[in-house]
Amino acid sequence: CGSLIRLGAEATEAVVEEDITSGRVFDRGWLRRWGTFDRLGTWLKAMPFSLSAMSLAEIMWPIRKSWMGSNSAAWRKDAIAINGYDEDMKYGGGDKEFGIRLANAGVMARSIRFTAPVVHLDHPRGYADPKRMAFNRDRIETSRRTGKTWTENGLVKPDLHS
Repeated sequence: CGSLIRLGAEATEAVVEEDITSGRVFDRGWLRRWGTFDRLGTWLKAMPFSLSAMSLAEIMWPIRKSWMGSNSAAWRKDAIAINGYDEDMKYGGGDKEFGIRLANAGVMARSIRFTAPVVHLDHPRGYADPKRMAFNRDRIETSRRTGKTWTENGLVKPDLHS
């Protein structure tokens, strides 16, 4: 599981292609100028210390290791074994539910919180529907509570002709 450094609306508006291609959006000075460091964890995501020190911080940092769709990877065989993402879930939590099923199947998470963050541009979330979010929260809790590892509507589709 990875993490992200969230840019505010003003910083997002200021980003130009050169900031991305040059890697400037990861520069601590650039991020500081835009007020991005709102807490210690965000500052640490900007790799202020050596790679080995940041790797040690990932091991020592008291966070629950869980799947985060912002910057995660899984072995193909593990994703297939749980039937991929639950395609009944739209925006909001599908990645979390996927990660819970991976964990339920015995796949151990590894944190790359401080060594491989992404920079997240601010954007409106007009597609976030309260009914859909409640449905998704229920799916997440059900997978957590039951130990579910397989989704019915994932890579392999239900046979609708039976």
